[in-house]
Amino acid sequence: MLPHLRSFPVSEQEDQAVQQAERHHHHTIVWYVNIVLSAIMLLYVLGMLRRAFRQWCAGRDMAIVTRLKFERAVVRHSNHLMSSSLTRWRMYVALSRRKQLLRRQCIWLLGTRLVASHFLRWRAEFAARRHENTQTMSALWHWSVVLQHKVC
Repeated sequence: MLPHLRSFPVSEQEDQAVQQAERHHHHTIVWYVNIVLSAIMLLYVLGMLRRAFRQWCAGRDMAIVTRLKFERAVVRHSNHLMSSSLTRWRMYVALSRRKQLLRRQCIWLLGTRLVASHFLRWRAEFAARRHENTQTMSALWHWSVVLQHKVC
C-alpha cells in the first residue's frame, strides 16, 4: 500500500478505490518489469543470436578456407603426379630409344662379324685352292716333262 495515499482517514468506498489504485499501480509495475525483462531477454537472445551468427560466419569462413586449401592440395598433388608421370614417361622413351639403338648396333655388329668371318674363310679357302692349283700346275708340268723325255 502506498504510504502517501494513507495519510488521512477515508471511507470504505475510498479505501476500495485506493486498493484498486494500488492493484492497478502494482499491475502496472509488474507489466513494466515484464516489459523490461522481455527487452533484456530479447537483448540477451539477440546477443546469443549475434554470437551464434558470428560463430556460424567464422565456421563458414573456416570451411571455405579449408575447402580452398584442400582444392589447392588436390591441384598440387595432381600436378606432382603429372610431373612424375611425365618424367617417368620421358625416362621410358629414352630407355626405349637406347634399347633400339643398341639392338641396331648389335644387328650391325653381328652382320659385320658374319661378313668378316665369311671373308676370312673365303680367303683361306681361296689361298688353299690357289696353292692346290699351283701344285696341280706344277705336277702337270712335271708330268708333261717326264712324258716328253720318254718320247724322245
